[in-house]
Amino acid sequence: VDNIMSYKLQGEDYVRKKSSDYAIIRPGVLMNGKKGAEQGMELAQGDFYGGGLSREELAKVVVDSAVSKNSKFTVEAYRKQTRTPLQKEFGSNNEKAKFVSSVDDASKD
Repeated sequence: VDNIMSYKLQGEDYVRKKSSDYAIIRPGVLMNGKKGAEQGMELAQGDFYGGGLSREELAKVVVDSAVSKNSKFTVEAYRKQTRTPLQKEFGSNNEKAKFVSSVDDASKD
């Protein structure tokens, strides 16, 4: 498990380099239970925040990404109330984080 974050980034960079149409989804911790109406999802860009979400919520983000006209983007997905800043070695300046309302609004990498 040593260097796992470096290996994940290497894999993402390979996809970005080799693919003309992709969506990289960085899910938060998978939590038990289903999505509740009161649990708002948050999509962020910039690799500054993480959190938790259910498998159902992650599936929705994946399907939305697959049918979106948007391509070449990376988002972090989690429940808004679980938002947690990433460890300093994995993120730099949280003020630069961008929050988007849907994958259609995500900025291209």
